[in-house]
Amino acid sequence: MRKNIILTCIISILLILTSCATTAPGEREQNIIKQSLINGDTAAAVSALVSSSDSYNDEAVYNLDYGMLEFYNGNYAQAIDSLAMAESAIENNRIASISEGAAGLIANDNVKAYSGANYEDLYIKGVKALSYYAMGDYEDSLVEIRRANIISRDFFLNQEEQTNWIEELVLAITPDPFAALEGGIPDASDYTSSAFINYLSMLMYASMRDSGNARLDFEALEAKAPGVASAEDVEIPSGKTRVNFIAFNGIIADKREGSVMAVSPIPLAPVAVAHKVSWPYIPEYEGSSITGVAVTSSDGQRIELGLLEDVSDAARANVNMDMASKYLGSFYRGYTKMGIAVTAAVETRNLAVEAAEEQLSKLRSQGGLAALGADAAYSAAIKAADTAYNAALEAVNETEIADIRMARFLPDQVMAGGMTVDPGTYDFTVEFYSGNTVVDTETFENVTVTPGMANVVFASCAR
Repeated sequence: MRKNIILTCIISILLILTSCATTAPGEREQNIIKQSLINGDTAAAVSALVSSSDSYNDEAVYNLDYGMLEFYNGNYAQAIDSLAMAESAIENNRIASISEGAAGLIANDNVKAYSGANYEDLYIKGVKALSYYAMGDYEDSLVEIRRANIISRDFFLNQEEQTNWIEELVLAITPDPFAALEGGIPDASDYTSSAFINYLSMLMYASMRDSGNARLDFEALEAKAPGVASAEDVEIPSGKTRVNFIAFNGIIADKREGSVMAVSPIPLAPVAVAHKVSWPYIPEYEGSSITGVAVTSSDGQRIELGLLEDVSDAARANVNMDMASKYLGSFYRGYTKMGIAVTAAVETRNLAVEAAEEQLSKLRSQGGLAALGADAAYSAAIKAADTAYNAALEAVNETEIADIRMARFLPDQVMAGGMTVDPGTYDFTVEFYSGNTVVDTETFENVTVTPGMANVVFASCAR
């Protein structure tokens, strides 16, 4: 029996050790990075991230964050390199996640290498496309947009298949795994494509005089973000050309951990105790303080950009699509780990009680002062055994943590709009508003607007 106890304790310790790795900079470091972005000091944000690189345990997540910060910093070559490394790692991680699935059911999802989310895939490619464009590499920019279109077309997450296999395991334990969750799992909206990518794709096809495919993207945009695109984006008037503006506002909402305590009706151990169930979610979010973006051209035109995509909302919709499977996986893990832990803890406590009772009997038989202190010693031993028992179970619950890894420095919102102009060279001033107050301004001088290609100006404000 003692060997079984030791083995079970070792398993419990391993579970704890495999779930304690950090997934991102601490709150203080993240606040420094975000405040640097808000202050417009993108170089300081990059430096702060590099200084906290040791806090990442996943290469893909670090490169996602580093690539986005370098994009805001205007270091487009480094942004491309870092985002490409993140892409490659995520693709490999998705293959590896098949073999790591068993480990995820034993410890928690954080033991698996990060395999990203669909919205991240799309934004990686969109940001890379703009970075290539800014470097004058239009061919590779078009390649990235085409790759994003392939992801949107081929993306498929069958929620029933995603949850059924784990649900069968959980239903063998309890008829209602969601009973402890007030309100149940939120309805999963369908998120398979991005308005941001539709916009870039529309501009690409229009520049190639492919009005058919450009119109398909335009129609998709009219369904997602009415009024942001113009019919002149699809068919540019004769003798004119088009210049389009994209503004990245704020910083995306962070993933959080949701959790409840569930008690399964079929105990795996001598007694039934509550076990933690956790899942990742993205909360409702006030987000960017930017309420409007205006662009003024040196030819006197002025336009207001429209909201192309709320990235935090898109991320929330994407995360919700597999929230049920995340919850069920955590339920199974919590139930199984707690069953192992309770068995070990009960047997260990029983041994401690037996030893205390033997000591109590021995002290009482000695009489005198030893007998007088026997009851107090026994009570102290029982209290210590109970404390150890409760601490062991609490430690197991602490191993059940949600996977809240993500690209933390995507924008909160993307705004867009366009002007029809004569071919030529222009200055453009982009103003970011919070209410009626201009809180940030970017000026782009001597921008050559060329017919027969997509002309894009992009700016960012992290407020």
